[in-house]
Amino acid sequence: MEKYIIVPVDPAETKKIRKYFKEKHSVLSAVVLLLLGTPMALGGLISYYKSGTYFMLFGMLLGGLGISWLLEDQFKGEKEVDKARVEIVKALGPHGMEKLNLVKEQVALIEPIMLIGSGARPSDSFQLAKMNAMRRMGVVKYFITWMKVLLHKEAKEYDPKEAYMIGSDEILRSLLIEVSIYYMTEEEILLYVGDVDISTGMIYRESTSECFYQDIEATQFRQVIRKVFHIRKKKYVNTMSESFGLYMSGSSFGSSMDSRYKDAALDRKFMALRNLIREKKNA
Repeated sequence: MEKYIIVPVDPAETKKIRKYFKEKHSVLSAVVLLLLGTPMALGGLISYYKSGTYFMLFGMLLGGLGISWLLEDQFKGEKEVDKARVEIVKALGPHGMEKLNLVKEQVALIEPIMLIGSGARPSDSFQLAKMNAMRRMGVVKYFITWMKVLLHKEAKEYDPKEAYMIGSDEILRSLLIEVSIYYMTEEEILLYVGDVDISTGMIYRESTSECFYQDIEATQFRQVIRKVFHIRKKKYVNTMSESFGLYMSGSSFGSSMDSRYKDAALDRKFMALRNLIREKKNA
């Protein structure tokens, strides 16, 4: 797995990031557990029967779970998520240049454009591998193996998976990110795309593309509304997803784009790109 890692992530931070994207327990569930556990524990405490001890212990367990769920920090791990994303994006800049065999002098025409969006759905092979492992090992042995993982008796290799979270600042965060970098040379546009799991730093998909200015027929910005589960509101809400694409005769390539990074500086870069394409096509 190490050769696919763009930025090594500390295992403790990996665990925090993964936990951040897990669905949290609701306040209603916590209150129900408290309402069930408290009278059960009190009843067991004052009971004259031996079975009362078991009721008391079970009630205390339910009440304890309810309290822990009430005190649960819904956004724990948010700082680790943002830190990992920043470090990965920073590392992908020079990595993209290396993949395309470029040097700075070749792409000095206009400043490269970097877009950050949600990562693509991982290959089904990750889930199929687990299913095949269960068939080979048998259910009992497979269960024992994963119990050892949960008890930290062996290392766990996290597979990339889709997960989203609307944070404390109402900003949508994704466990998988896609970083697209457009480089402009004198003759053509080159694109590097890397999809990364920010909890591990693993690049699970990457590609490079290139096209000559004369072949470009259109540029396009697209916005699509999608549903994402809001942890705090406990309901699905609408979020806007954006993308940018270059279209040629018979082919195209593009990138997803996070709205929060679409600022005035990025607008100026896109304007410079459009002007460059017109200039090259009219030359």
